Amino acid sequence: SLNGVTYKKAFTEVVNLAMNEGGVTQSARKLLHTVLQQIVLASMDLFGPLSEAVDKETSPRFCGVDLASWNNKARPDAISFQVNQPNVFLSGIGIYQTVKDTSCDVEVLVKDQEDRWKTVLNHSSQVKKSQSQGHINRILFKNPLQLTAELQYSIKLQCYSSTLVHGNSKHPITFVTGPDGISFTFHDCVLSSSGTNIKEGQIPFLIYKTQLNEEVKEFGSNERYENVTLQLMDLITSQSVKVIKNSSGLSHYIKLS
Repeated sequence: SLNGVTYKKAFTEVVNLAMNEGGVTQSARKLLHTVLQQIVLASMDLFGPLSEAVDKETSPRFCGVDLASWNNKARPDAISFQVNQPNVFLSGIGIYQTVKDTSCDVEVLVKDQEDRWKTVLNHSSQVKKSQSQGHINRILFKNPLQLTAELQYSIKLQCYSSTLVHGNSKHPITFVTGPDGISFTFHDCVLSSSGTNIKEGQIPFLIYKTQLNEEVKEFGSNERYENVTLQLMDLITSQSVKVIKNSSGLSHYIKLS
């Protein structure tokens, strides 16, 4: 990667090219774009992923909560879903309050091209009983799962205790969004044998992260980003050249650097 000394040499080369050619050449513009790209990537390494620690929750799948218990009888609850954008990571789910402290197994599956379910994540978690009616527990995965936009996934929940409540809706809710506008579409799932579906049951919301750095990593190959950067660099370089031409001392210093 580029360091501070290399940045100075690169900018010096660009200014000299501009002065010798009477304007900002294409090679100079490309060089500046590369320098700026390296600065962005270096800042990513310094500060880490832009949204690494941010968990977001979708809006609820249900309009209300039924105070009747949900007896899964050791049968799995499951729901299928799709996400509409790339660079989204599934990091957990919500489940309703359990009757007692218990363990839960979560399996995430994806439907392949042959319409078969393939397991892509397994997670086991201990869930504590809550004293508040209607409380929702959050199960967070150790390693979030990167989702592919428009692929169909399924979450299968095996909870070894009944829950005190369950969600329900008079009219099925199949479309929910997160606080950043990312949308998830839900479908009934054949893997659900305890009654969870788009109208009632468990898994009231999903927990996810977004990886904004992927947009930044496309910086060098995305034409829209490149054009904006080159326009900005044209302006910076042309103004620098004007200042340098008005100062023979600075011009001499830069040409010797």
